[in-house]
Amino acid sequence: MNNSDERDYAEEAYNAHTMATGDGEIPDDLFDYLADVDEVTGEPASAPSGPRPVYVIAREIRRDWTKIYFGAVPYLDAMGSLDSMADRYGLDSAKSIVSYFLANAGTWRGEVARRIKAELKVMGEGLPY
Repeated sequence: MNNSDERDYAEEAYNAHTMATGDGEIPDDLFDYLADVDEVTGEPASAPSGPRPVYVIAREIRRDWTKIYFGAVPYLDAMGSLDSMADRYGLDSAKSIVSYFLANAGTWRGEVARRIKAELKVMGEGLPY
């Protein structure tokens, strides 16, 4: 695949994102998912499998929640450095960081908030604190 094809594919992905979300912002993680492109078909070589990294979720939260509650800020900052729920932030587990974030995210509302809160709860199920 040449650079022109890659640029066209990235533009198509951006346009699809814009149509789906209604915003004109390029998501920070869009090109992360486009990085592994099949050279024959021009499609992503593989779809992301498993849960999204916690830091990607934290970026999406920051984009959506414009006035973050002060009690949630330190937990959201910590989530920005976590890859998975198996990680640790200092002496705290990722599950405890996410749980404390959720406890302080009551003022964050809307469709995106409901979706992400549910995603984080599922990611933490069955894990020890």
